[in-house]
Formats: sequence, structure tokens, C-alpha cells
Amino acid sequence: MLRITLLCLALVVFGTGVTAQDAGNGKQKNSFLIVQGGLAVPIGDFASGDLTNENAGMAKTGFSAGLQYNYRIHKNFAIMLQGHYANFGMKDAFSKNFPGASIDHWQYAGLVVGPMLLLPVNDKMLFDVHLASGVLWANSPKVKYQGQTIVDEDWGTAVPVQTGLQFRYMTNNNLVLFAGGNYIYMQPEFRIETTDPPDVKQNMQTLHFQIGIGYNF
Repeated sequence: MLRITLLCLALVVFGTGVTAQDAGNGKQKNSFLIVQGGLAVPIGDFASGDLTNENAGMAKTGFSAGLQYNYRIHKNFAIMLQGHYANFGMKDAFSKNFPGASIDHWQYAGLVVGPMLLLPVNDKMLFDVHLASGVLWANSPKVKYQGQTIVDEDWGTAVPVQTGLQFRYMTNNNLVLFAGGNYIYMQPEFRIETTDPPDVKQNMQTLHFQIGIGYNF
């Protein structure tokens, strides 16, 4: 994680320094900083509410938020750095089948970095596709029965795979309007003391659909 953090800081410092020089020379601005948010949609086993499926995550559609920095090193190529947060409520299947029981939520947060292919439409509009990985920390749900905790939450670390398609529109005053979708897959491991063995992996596949606003500098 330290190596990733240092790499990210180096990219930001390098990108900021170069774009400052370019601005003075009237050249293209290569850095983008975007704040984004929207829906987080679970798919596959992660979304399953089937209690006979041992991999069912019972997650329902939640929300996501993030911060993205891109540095363009070529007209059609950039490096992407993205911070994630997502939270998912739980489907009713568990509480309906076990009256008196409650289960709270899944959530994860972390950082990914990777290459980005830029596909300009014109001077104002730009599509991009990317492939990224990094570190995400996922939080398993806490389960209570009649107010007493019977399964405590746990945090697990995973190396995700992310890909996505994004669109941005650059205004005349350097503001950027953003819309995009990402697919994320990971398999964090949690320690659940009430299971045998206690180490449990959860398949987590999600789609993030986000809009945002940013700055081109």
C-alpha cells in the first residue's frame, strides 16, 4: 500500500508541475480532477438472495462516491488514479426467514491505478476506457438476533480488477462534466468465528454508474 501511495503522490506532483508549465506555454491541459457519485449495483452471487446459495451476498443496490485524478501523457493515453467508497444495504430474505434477526450492510473503500485509453470526439467531448487494480478494504455485515450480536463484522483486503467506460465534456472555463460506468470484481477474505473453517471468501461483483464534476488543469 505504501508503494501505491508514493506512486500516486509522484503522479500528482509530476502532473501538476508539467501542466503548470504547459499553461504558461499555451499548451493542452493534461490533468483532470473529478468528484463523482452515483449507484453501486451488485451482480452475480453478491446480489443473490437465495439462502441455499452458500456464496449469496444478499446485497441490494447501494451508493458509491469517489475522487478520480487523470494525467494525460499522450493525446490518446493517460494514467488514472481513483479512490472508491461504496455501501450496500441487505435484501429482506434473511430477516424474513429468521424473525428477530437483523443484518446491516456491506461496504468497501480503497484505491486503484491503471492505464487509460483516451478517445477524443472533438475539442470538448472525450470518451475513455481503462483497466485498473490496487487495494480495496471490504467490510462484512454484522448480524444481530434480538439485539445481540451473533456474527460480528470484519474487514478483509482484496486486490480488485476494474474496467470501465467514461465520458467527459469540457466547458470553456475548464470545468468538466462527467458520466461513466465501472465494473469491479474482487474476492476479499473475512474471518467469521462462527463458521468452520473461520476464513470465508466472498465473491463481490459490482457495477458503478456515476456522474460528476471536475476541473481540467
